[in-house]
Amino acid sequence: MNAVTEGSAAGPVPMRLDMTVSCDERFRPLLDQFVSRMIAYVGYDASDATAVAGVVERAIGGAWACMAGTPDASVDLRFVIGETEMQIRIGCRPAPGAGPTGEVGLDRALREGGAGEDAPLHRIRQVMTRVEFGREGGLDVCTLAKALPGRG
Repeated sequence: MNAVTEGSAAGPVPMRLDMTVSCDERFRPLLDQFVSRMIAYVGYDASDATAVAGVVERAIGGAWACMAGTPDASVDLRFVIGETEMQIRIGCRPAPGAGPTGEVGLDRALREGGAGEDAPLHRIRQVMTRVEFGREGGLDVCTLAKALPGRG
């Protein structure tokens, strides 16, 4: 885990926290609890914090699904708390043969949902201010953004 803070005495101090977590199921409860605490730390009211944590956990679940069958799989998380918004970047290396060239498997996993559940992407877009997908250095990346309480 790597935390970086930058800023001046004149305004809020932006914060960035990077972490990589093994996709071993034993770490999932710890990761979900960390996400909930980080979001609560930002200062959202209880209702918003619960909703944001829930959709971030669902997005991480999509990353887990993308990496099914990938040896030594891990998920990269980056929390960036700026002056006006919080961004959460989720990165995963898709399983070999997971999708056609140019398609972001994490996007597909979140659009389709799992057995017996609605597509998580719909709910994620309802809660978050901005949702973006892309590829960076061989990773499927999903960036979720939410205006900070009282600033957006």
